[in-house]
Amino acid sequence: MGYNGCVVEIIQSATFRRWLQSLRDSRAVAHINARLRRASLGNPDDTHALGDGLWEMPIDYGPG
Repeated sequence: MGYNGCVVEIIQSATFRRWLQSLRDSRAVAHINARLRRASLGNPDDTHALGDGLWEMPIDYGPG
C-alpha cells in the first residue's frame, strides 16, 4: 500500500528507457529510479500535471 493508500502505475516510454540507460552518472540513475519508486507507491511529492496524463517530477540532484 502506498503512502497515501494508493498505488500508482507508472508507464515509461521506450524513449525514456533509452535515455535513462544512456546516462553515465549511476548516482543520477539511482536518484531517478528511487523517485519513480516512491511515486509508484503513492508518494507524488513535488509533481506538476502537464496534461493528458503526463506529469513532471523534478529531482533535486546535481548542478542543475
